[in-house]
Amino acid sequence: MSTYFIDFDGVMFKFGSNTLNKGSIEFIRRLKDGGHSVVFTTARKWIKNNDPKLNLYTTSKILKQNNIKYDQIVDNVSSPRILINDEGILSVNHDRDEQFSDDLILKIMNKDKIIKRTYDTLAAIAWIGNQYNWDDMDDYIQTILIGESLVANRGFNHRDLVRRYRTTPGHIIEENVLTPSGAHQHKIKHKVLGKAKVWKGQIWKLLKAFDLNYKAKAGDGITDGSAMKVACIAPFYLGDFESLVRNTDKITLVTHNTIEARCAALLIVLRFRQIFLEAEVDNLYYLKNSLEEAVRILNIEKESQLFIKKLTQGIEITENIQEPSKLLKELSKVVGIA
Repeated sequence: MSTYFIDFDGVMFKFGSNTLNKGSIEFIRRLKDGGHSVVFTTARKWIKNNDPKLNLYTTSKILKQNNIKYDQIVDNVSSPRILINDEGILSVNHDRDEQFSDDLILKIMNKDKIIKRTYDTLAAIAWIGNQYNWDDMDDYIQTILIGESLVANRGFNHRDLVRRYRTTPGHIIEENVLTPSGAHQHKIKHKVLGKAKVWKGQIWKLLKAFDLNYKAKAGDGITDGSAMKVACIAPFYLGDFESLVRNTDKITLVTHNTIEARCAALLIVLRFRQIFLEAEVDNLYYLKNSLEEAVRILNIEKESQLFIKKLTQGIEITENIQEPSKLLKELSKVVGIA
């Protein structure tokens, strides 16, 4: 559960008065019923208040008379108020004397749910990554590196992301220090000739380039790797659809420059966004519409036609087949599975 820090003047009460703001009692009740803590922060004082009628003795009586339950009052607090926290933080700017309508209450409380859902999703990804062998975690490590770069730079920074890809991340798995980006050269045996060759992926090319402005060449990156490391992008740009689309594409183009890879990364990011926002979560046509809007923003509508066609076919199959094995078989036949 969360702790809500709530102001008195202009939020709980009409500014400069002891008149409760419309909807404020209901808002606090919903918070307490949901198991949250409520801490009132205010410039008002218990004694020697600037306006004697608004001292906290009088204020607390009004709260009691209206059966408003809370956990604490922190007095004599100046504005603006800045919260520094290591386990999630959310701020909501409440317009002075704005009524607590149902829409506003749901908006505030849903933001809290989004943060928890984001945290839980990233924790699940961390757990999944931890199940792999230490030398097969490159996409998981790159997910972390992308997230760290976004946070450190407050957005996408091409040179910083490439630098992080190139630097030993410092993570130790099973007593093994991971290589830059968690990348390795994998030996693959040819099915017919029986000869082993070293597979050199996109990150390998980046590491060999010694260029902080490195960007994948056209046609590079025809794998699903672009879609496997974008989880951190969705929550970072959650409130700005266009920034989410453009920066997902920029991050993808560092290592993958095919239309399939770019669309795959966008599709996964937009699916995360749909889940985080609870935007018709079971409606895959909503996801398709979001992808169509994304490719329009990037001006790649023509190039992405085949990808969107396959996506549409996949949605139609998913809508009509419920049994998992049959569904996978049909998807593999019509759409293909990497």
